[in-house]
Amino acid sequence: MFLFLPKRGVSLEEVLKEDMEEILHIASSFGTGFEQGGVVLSLSKFSIGSSFDLIPAMKNMGIEELFQQSGADFTKLLVKENKNKLPVYVSKVQQAAKAVVDEAGCYVASYTEVDGLMTAGGSEQVFEMDCDHPFLFIISDSNGIPVFSGTVNQLNGE
Repeated sequence: MFLFLPKRGVSLEEVLKEDMEEILHIASSFGTGFEQGGVVLSLSKFSIGSSFDLIPAMKNMGIEELFQQSGADFTKLLVKENKNKLPVYVSKVQQAAKAVVDEAGCYVASYTEVDGLMTAGGSEQVFEMDCDHPFLFIISDSNGIPVFSGTVNQLNGE
């Protein structure tokens, strides 16, 4: 997990506009080329989630028949008894993600929901980091590929 805490007086929006390329490079480097040391971290627990309706994006990509009662063709997925009955179509495509950071660690989850309807270590230095104002976080996999990111704009007690 990478935390990007802007200097006081510098807004998170400024950092995202001006330094996004460097932020992505750091998040994908997974610790190579960085100074090693311990960290004294002050970080409030937080839980952040998002949910997006993917149907508009899919329609913009030209995927439209799936969502039409008369245009979707799922006959290869249906048992023989249902093939000539009421049509099946997709009514919902929702992508959701959640990240939780607490005393026990960092947990992330993501899912895509599709609804179909049928009609009817030892340190040399110690760095201090107090995340008491808005910050960015990026969680990368073991290959250094960012898989989750978000911003924390409002902290408990603000």
